[in-house]
Amino acid sequence: MRTVARDREDVYIAQRLPSVPEIDENGYETGTMLPQFDVSVKYRLRVQPISEDADIQLYGAQSVSMRKIIESPLSIGVSDISYLDPVWIGTIPSTYGDALPSSPVEGEPSVIPLPLDNNYYVSVQPIQTPRQIVIMLKSVIENG
Repeated sequence: MRTVARDREDVYIAQRLPSVPEIDENGYETGTMLPQFDVSVKYRLRVQPISEDADIQLYGAQSVSMRKIIESPLSIGVSDISYLDPVWIGTIPSTYGDALPSSPVEGEPSVIPLPLDNNYYVSVQPIQTPRQIVIMLKSVIENG
């Protein structure tokens, strides 16, 4: 699938890792699970609003706040993206190049994870066919 370079934009994606238990000041698990995220990776992808009738019928009113990425498997792998991964479009993550600070520090009590500054997240598990990968994104802010 060819796309003109000007139609592509910078997209940052951080993979969601398995959650870890929160540890209190005495070293015991509190029962709360903290999400962990890997280093955010920069991609040049074509992001488009939802405009196809089939997608609009499927997602209804939510389609206003959704975006779609359709790319070749050569530019991005389906193993690079999964359900609920944070995505930054049109902005650079505040922790670009570092793991997102939500995991506890070894030997110290767990800290409350910092709020993510992402503006989208992967709303459906990406779909891969032999020729393309389809990634559906939902805005963190409702309606847009």
